[in-house]
Amino acid sequence: MDMFLYSNAVSLGFVATSCALARSRFGGRGVFCLSAVLFFASGACQCYALAAHAAVTALATVACLPFRPKPKVVMFASVAAMLVSYGALFLVEPSLQKVWRFRQEYPFHSISDRLAYEERGVTKPAVLAPQIEQRLARAEEADSQSWGRSQFLELLHSRTVGDFVLADGFGEERMGDFPRDDYFHLPPSLPNPVVQPATELIYDPAPDSAFDIADQVGTEVPILLQAPLLKMHEAGILDFVNQDSIGFARDRNHVAGFRSHRFTETPRLVFPKGQQTASWRLARLELVSLLKHEAPVAYISKNLPKMDELRDAPTRPLDSFEQQAIDQIRSDADFMIDDTADRIRMVGSLRASKTCLKCHSVQRGALLGALTYELVPARPTHKKTAQVNPPSS
Repeated sequence: MDMFLYSNAVSLGFVATSCALARSRFGGRGVFCLSAVLFFASGACQCYALAAHAAVTALATVACLPFRPKPKVVMFASVAAMLVSYGALFLVEPSLQKVWRFRQEYPFHSISDRLAYEERGVTKPAVLAPQIEQRLARAEEADSQSWGRSQFLELLHSRTVGDFVLADGFGEERMGDFPRDDYFHLPPSLPNPVVQPATELIYDPAPDSAFDIADQVGTEVPILLQAPLLKMHEAGILDFVNQDSIGFARDRNHVAGFRSHRFTETPRLVFPKGQQTASWRLARLELVSLLKHEAPVAYISKNLPKMDELRDAPTRPLDSFEQQAIDQIRSDADFMIDDTADRIRMVGSLRASKTCLKCHSVQRGALLGALTYELVPARPTHKKTAQVNPPSS
């Protein structure tokens, strides 16, 4: 039980017991002895408010003993001592004031209206394919090992927050001087456009381009790219559904510190050392909605997908590759890749992990959406010019 609740319950019992003792043959001396015992016991248990309550009651009782106080006077003195001790503790303990302030700043909200579209139904395979199960397990393990903003918000709204801010050394290694502003505040989320760095050459897909993509991309590249593409997609999902950004969710009607799903950085391909045969850049990344519209659509935006910005964004129908990929990942696939000489396209699934189930009314592994990627060579090589022999004389 939270130390505050425990302390309040004992304080109320102490007030009732003090009144009973005042009416008995023990009188004020009995109240004083009980106060002294409670003071030392609560101090040993680090219940500082209760200890202060007992100390103030003992002092008030000693002051009133020469006047033979009536039981009502003892009751009023004990209640006043309780209010003074708890009020003084709140004033002198800045952590308690911060807890109150942060609870006002990050209250619980409901996001049920945002997820009303899920009533259309979410598809989930009868049995998850092994590769899908492995990816979900990796994501869930990463969530379980993290300690960040989400956990701080959970503690802020828990009944045990008093234990952390009052008990000396309790949780000090993990919590530090909880609560702190940087435990809850997120930096402003600015638009993050999908653009090519200015230091790189601009990709030109025109047939008469001065660059020959085939010279750069060999037949061995698609095989080597499958693992890096999947890792890029997994890293993108962790960024898009970052638990610290989402905040703490007790359920979909009680969410604190919520910020909608978004990408904070551009996903990049990372190759094992010595295996990179070409340099690629992300030319397009769009979120595919499967439930909010009559048919699956992709949101059009010049920026990386952010759910709050996409609410009123234009949409486009899926092309044949994307539709085929969606049909495939509805069943037993997790992603689908289409590679040509001048670009790589991929559609990857967004599935519900255990963390998602706190808000989404779906089963684990259900398909909530998808991401569609397009990558092009970042530094194409120049076309090889045919060597022309000089005319013979």
